[in-house]
Amino acid sequence: MDHNTATQEAITAELHLLDPHLRADPARARALLEEDFTEYGSSGTVYDREAILDLLARENSGGAVRHRPHVHGLTGHELAPGLVQLTFTTSSAEHRSLRSSLWRQGTDGIWRCLFHQTTPTRS
Repeated sequence: MDHNTATQEAITAELHLLDPHLRADPARARALLEEDFTEYGSSGTVYDREAILDLLARENSGGAVRHRPHVHGLTGHELAPGLVQLTFTTSSAEHRSLRSSLWRQGTDGIWRCLFHQTTPTRS
């Protein structure tokens, strides 16, 4: 586990992306996802950036903002300059999931999620 500046910045960006208020705002969510973003969802569905943004819009269309899941064991490793892998577990009253994401720093200095995978777990 390394918690250098790059890793800390990626962790901060991940926590922002998990924030229900940010997820309910399409422009703010879009700003944290790379154009070539891919997600392997807990259902086994593969999503691109636009599909995830559509899913977030549907989840938040009723006006009620969801609660942020509890985050456990969030840690990261800088794989290369400007590329960080994060791993962690989230839990809520209904679900528990293992998560992994890749964050890439753009030439503008902004960290954006390139890849995310969610795997449901019972433990």
